[in-house]
Order: sequence, then structure tokens, then C-alpha cells
Amino acid sequence: MIDPYVWVLARAMTGFCFAGLFMVVESWLNNAASAQTRGQVLSLYGMTGLMAGIGGQLLLPAADPAGFRPFCVIATIIAFALVPIALTRSAAPARPEEKVRISLRRLYRQSPFGIVAAFLCGVTTAAFFSLGPVWAQRRGLDMRAIAAFMSCGTLGGFLTTWPLGWLSDRIDRRTVIIGAAVMASTALLTMVAVVPNDVSPEVLYLCVALFGGTVIPTYSIVIAHVNDSVDAGEFVAASGGLLIVQGAGATIGPIVAGLAMSAFPHGLSMTIVSAQILMALWGAYRLARRPLPYGAKEHFIVEPPVPVHAMSR
Repeated sequence: MIDPYVWVLARAMTGFCFAGLFMVVESWLNNAASAQTRGQVLSLYGMTGLMAGIGGQLLLPAADPAGFRPFCVIATIIAFALVPIALTRSAAPARPEEKVRISLRRLYRQSPFGIVAAFLCGVTTAAFFSLGPVWAQRRGLDMRAIAAFMSCGTLGGFLTTWPLGWLSDRIDRRTVIIGAAVMASTALLTMVAVVPNDVSPEVLYLCVALFGGTVIPTYSIVIAHVNDSVDAGEFVAASGGLLIVQGAGATIGPIVAGLAMSAFPHGLSMTIVSAQILMALWGAYRLARRPLPYGAKEHFIVEPPVPVHAMSR
């Protein structure tokens, strides 16, 4: 059914369901992790989703996007996601004795930087994934090249998620997030100022991979940072609060970026760079005002990674 109003309703219902999935998965993982391993655990979670995202983007040229078949394939894949959940022998986290409600005000008091960073992550990633294909089309890329362009951005995030998660388990996570935001802004400004309009697609693939490598892993580190500051019984509420804030950013980001693209030649880049600079400035301010919200990280032996099944953001 090709109708804007029906699609808005269907998208809203899909978003509601996926938010529930993310909240359960992320709270489960946070319950199983410690402050010394949380960054790496959530990095594995993010990498699993990114692998699926790369595969999904490369499927774009496989069928007509205006037809019915791609939607059938996606629905089938989502249905198959029930299989590992039904077969798992892992015990679910114990429920807290007291009912914990989602309170954004309380979550902000516990982690002011995390809440703002989650919002700006939503602005950045939603603007990129929603309007990146439009930007690539304006640069003259065809459908196959656009699919490769978006996949390279995700691939860059996949390659840097584990190293940044590993680093965030050893130093203040806010420092890692600030560094990633500064690198993302620098990379994007360099691309806009240096890369000519008639450059080959391969150069654009490399540029977007560098950009994705600094932007995409940030949200996993934000989740780890926030959950370092909350009690064990508040993981579900914290994940729910972060999803609300990140979702608000993801709603606003494409709208602002779309208006900016209509008004300015580099509107999308301006929107993303502004969000990343704000994240870095707010992080630097909070870093000066508040020390580590958790104890000093201990050295530990890295265990062999355990396969983690998670949904893609």
C-alpha cells in the first residue's frame, strides 16, 4: 500500500516494536557486563548489528525498491530472529524488587553528558542514514554506487567499534567520545573543503568509511557510560530513557538536515558537524565539572569473545 499516511503509521509501529527489542537486549547485556568490560560487550553488540546493516544495504540493488519482494525478505529475516531467542538457554536477568520507572530527569542527574550525547548521536546517525543516499545521488552515484557508499560508512563503523570500546574500558569513556566527535567533525570538514565534485566513487567510499568509523561506534560507548552510573536494577529504565532521547534526536535530525540541504549546498554536512562539535564541547565541560562516575578500571585478562545475538540500530 503506497500511501504516505499509512507508511507514517507503519513506521511508527515498527519503531515502537524495535525500541522494545533494543531496550530488552541492551539491558540484558548491561546486566551481564561490568564497568571493566561493558565497552567491549556493547561493542560486540554494535558490531553484530553493523554486520547485518552492511548486508542489508548491499541488498538494495538485488530487487526493485518500489516492489513488494524486498519487504517480504525483510519481514522473513525479522521472523527468523525469533529462533535464537527461542533456543537460548541463558537465564534472563532477575527483576528488581522495586518497580523502576523511566525518568529522564533522574537519568540526566545520573549522567548529564550521556543524555545529551545520546540525543546528538540520534541527530547525527539518523541524518546520515536518512539523507546520505540523497547526498550521494546528488554527487552523481547510481543505485549500486549508493548502496556501496552507505555500506562503506557502516563498514568503517564496524572496523572501529571494537577498538574504541576496548579503549573506553581503560580510560574515561567521555574522553573517547569527545575524541571521536572531534575526529568526525575534522574528517567531514576536510571532505567538504578538499574533495572535488568530480572525484571517483572509490574516493567517496574511503571518505565515508573514515567518517562512519568515528560516528557510528559512539552510541555504544554512550550506553556503556550511562550504565556505569546507574544501579543494577535500573538497566532497563536507563536503556528505555536513552532510547527515548536518542529517538527524539533521530526524529529531529533528518528534519533539520533536510531543511538545511534545501537551503544550503552543504546543509547535511553542516548539520552533522554542528551536532558533533556540540557533543565535544559539552563533553569537555562535563569532564571538567565531574570526575569519573565509577571507580578506577582494573586491568583484566581478555576472555575469548562469546557470540552475541543482537538487533541492529
